[in-house]
Amino acid sequence: MNFKAILAAFCLIFAYGFSRADSEKLTLEEALSLGLRSNISILKEEQNLVIARQRVREARLLFLPSLALSADYARPNLDYPLILNNETGPRYIDPYYEDRDFYGLRVSAILPIYTGGRYRKTLELSKINYSRQKVSLDISIRDTKLKIEKSFYLALRSKYILADIEKYYPLAEKYFSKISSNSYEYTDAFKIMCEIKNEKMEAEKNYHNHLSELKTLIYKSGSFDLEGDFSSPCKMTCEENKVSLAAVETSAELLKNIYQSRIDAVSVEMAFRRKYPNIYLGFSKDVTAKKFSSLANSEESFSASAAFINITLPINYDFWTEIQKKKAEERANELEMLSVREEIKNKSEIACREYNYYCEKIRDDKKRIEEIEKLIETNNKNDFLALKQLKLFCEFKKAYYNDVYSQKERAFELEEFLKK
Repeated sequence: MNFKAILAAFCLIFAYGFSRADSEKLTLEEALSLGLRSNISILKEEQNLVIARQRVREARLLFLPSLALSADYARPNLDYPLILNNETGPRYIDPYYEDRDFYGLRVSAILPIYTGGRYRKTLELSKINYSRQKVSLDISIRDTKLKIEKSFYLALRSKYILADIEKYYPLAEKYFSKISSNSYEYTDAFKIMCEIKNEKMEAEKNYHNHLSELKTLIYKSGSFDLEGDFSSPCKMTCEENKVSLAAVETSAELLKNIYQSRIDAVSVEMAFRRKYPNIYLGFSKDVTAKKFSSLANSEESFSASAAFINITLPINYDFWTEIQKKKAEERANELEMLSVREEIKNKSEIACREYNYYCEKIRDDKKRIEEIEKLIETNNKNDFLALKQLKLFCEFKKAYYNDVYSQKERAFELEEFLKK
């Protein structure tokens, strides 16, 4: 008896947990939170932003002196003086160290005094690139957000279509069962019934496919039910001129191209500066001894130090070709920016026109649905006519949901264009 009670309690708890899992609701805000947090493109752009930030720091470090500390050990066998090459420069070894241990220490510092402005332009270039990368991250977030919004409402649309067909399918079966197989309407009724069944199967398939696409976008597994408003308020009337102007002024793509244009301009200037000389101020000190412990003793070691100025005049045979190449890249980006501007303008105007179109079409859809509902309510005698009217009602509802989804698509796009 106790075992049966425990088993029954366990089954109730399991069923309750299962029902809770099935009843999990997912809103658009939750879907956006999941998708934006785990999207690979956004994470990649965030890492690119980290790289750009580090390049700015590296460019600032170019103005600091370069410091080097090196140590050498050798056991020379010399008939004449030897120049020993290493990473910090050559070192002279005197025959005095013949068959003796050689220990050496070197400290050097080099400070750039004049580099033709190349370091300053490198810093400017890294800052512009950092700003450009921030815009790239914003674009990635915006595109991902738009994809999730469209995918969410696409799945929600399929859910509403499926719910309507499942709701009215038993009624269609009821009307069809009342039609005699010997009547002349039976063949047409059978055809209508098959079409309704096919619509039901297609709606089930679309809903599961669109739900799977949404799961992929937001990186969520398990079962859940979508919850959201699928109405079409059409609160605003879209004006093409205002939308296109706002879209061009606030376009992230255009801003990214502007930053790229600045990068190209700086690159052209840096190409000119390649022929400018480099001037460095340096200091170097060497200490050598026969024993490692003697390096700190001035009486048992030898030392040499020097402060120097180094002037280097680079001679580049590809100087002019590099300038021409950078100028061509700058011009190509200017043309690309004009193309992007026109594309944004055209897309915003199309989105505006289609938004107004679907708002008007949705109003017509509602009128048609109301009209066919009245016909269904008044028809109490002819089952074949009721079946045809029911099929037409389902088609009108499906068209309405499709138009609402298209209108919401354009609304999301306009939201990005207007930054509202």
